[in-house]
Amino acid sequence: MVLNSDFEGGNTEFTSGYNYQMNGLLGANRYSIRHQTNLVNTQWNAIDHTTGTPTGNFLALDGPLGNIAYSTTVNMMPNTDYVFCM
Repeated sequence: MVLNSDFEGGNTEFTSGYNYQMNGLLGANRYSIRHQTNLVNTQWNAIDHTTGTPTGNFLALDGPLGNIAYSTTVNMMPNTDYVFCM
């Protein structure tokens, strides 16, 4: 239902109020899709939790509150129950 919800497709199928940065240490007000946090900030240390492997991607973001970090459109069917989690 939610396309590219695990970010394995990279920077696709969503929008952000922050600016995309493909590689290097993450600058202010920017986001990136990576598989290791230390590739965006040497003081961060985490790996992706969706695939259970250190090669899975996730959204890394460095910015103030107030901007939309992640936005996507989800097509729904009428009279259908859905459960969403983050």
